[in-house]
Amino acid sequence: LWLYTRLATLHLLFEQKEEAKLFYQKAYQYEPRDREVLQDYAALLFSLELTQEAAHVLRNLLLYHKQTLTKEHLVKVYIHLGEAYAGQEESLEQARAAFEKALMYSPEDKRAGEGLLQIVSTMQNPKEIIEVREKMIRNIEDPHHRSQALVALGKDWQERFHEVELAVDNYELALTEWPENRE
Repeated sequence: LWLYTRLATLHLLFEQKEEAKLFYQKAYQYEPRDREVLQDYAALLFSLELTQEAAHVLRNLLLYHKQTLTKEHLVKVYIHLGEAYAGQEESLEQARAAFEKALMYSPEDKRAGEGLLQIVSTMQNPKEIIEVREKMIRNIEDPHHRSQALVALGKDWQERFHEVELAVDNYELALTEWPENRE
């Protein structure tokens, strides 16, 4: 295991990603539970845009090491999983679940929030789009950012759903959160 990981690292130093992938693959086959192998192998697979394989490796990382990962690392893993699933139309629900898990650990994470909104928008369910936006707004602590999010929700009501009264309600809420908001 040590030899395989060191050889992979050396190949990465010389920007030989395909060769590094082969050695990480051997290390992964030898010991599919090793945390360092799982993390490095997944990162390499993502850099090679092999997202389905990377998602499989990340699922193993969660399976064997979820309890020992820091909150920040868990958020990153779930975001990467969400992004991997987002590229596959049949896995949109899994992408949504991964982004929601990331937001559970870090409610203000912008990348997870945008990923979730993109997935819900792709699913074309207006009720869910509004539901996700409202949930995210409740989790934002900073009044300035909350005000901006309320404006975005107002724009959705106005432009997407043609509900002017609900748009105005959100704009008014945005002003109560941050009176300097000119949008």
